[in-house]
Amino acid sequence: GFRPRADRDALAAIHPGLADVNARLADYDAKLWPRMHCWLVLRVHNLEWIAQWRLQAEHRMRDIKANASAASNAGAASNA
Repeated sequence: GFRPRADRDALAAIHPGLADVNARLADYDAKLWPRMHCWLVLRVHNLEWIAQWRLQAEHRMRDIKANASAASNAGAASNA
């Protein structure tokens, strides 16, 4: 993963926004890394599988949101 860097001036010379990114990395570093016991890396033979998996997840989230909205609207109609 990415770790924060100590050379803030060098980061600012590369891009003004990198100092902010670095500060956020330091916060992330302090909060996340102590909680991690191990990291797991999965390798796939075809990167298209990842795109398909993400699209499937997006569709499921969309469907869940639509179903929740429909249930909420139905409940509001029956209470009217």
